[in-house]
Amino acid sequence: MATYVKVKCGHCGKTIQKWHQDPWYKITKIGIPFSKCPFCGNINVDEHIKEYNMLSTLDYVSFCLPSIFGSFGGSIILTTITYGILQILNFHISNGIIIFIFFLFFGICLIFMLKKDIKTIKIEIEKSKERLKDKNYNQAILNLIDTLNDDD
Repeated sequence: MATYVKVKCGHCGKTIQKWHQDPWYKITKIGIPFSKCPFCGNINVDEHIKEYNMLSTLDYVSFCLPSIFGSFGGSIILTTITYGILQILNFHISNGIIIFIFFLFFGICLIFMLKKDIKTIKIEIEKSKERLKDKNYNQAILNLIDTLNDDD
């Protein structure tokens, strides 16, 4: 499901329209936090995009939230299907076994999803490290970090 987001330029006030295909668009992502306004050409900062040296522990945890929620939903569906099949086959099982099956599916789904997420995060961090080798860009990021720390 796509989420439509309206962003206004901090300098000229004109609306910059963006589409986000990701329903988790407000969760921090690793990337270039600067974007150029197509109207006035000034630079805007997206607080949901950070380079790896700007990330906090909470940001790293937030990378895993979609996987956790997805694993939870997937395990509910798989447990329901398993329970339905067992009922059709006339197997009568206790609630404890159903709960065990749920956590088994949750663990399996979570392992596979987190493995994929960790691989993606490592790739993005490597790209971020390459971008930060540029001294001018690195200085701009350090200035942004100082600005963000001064606002706190």
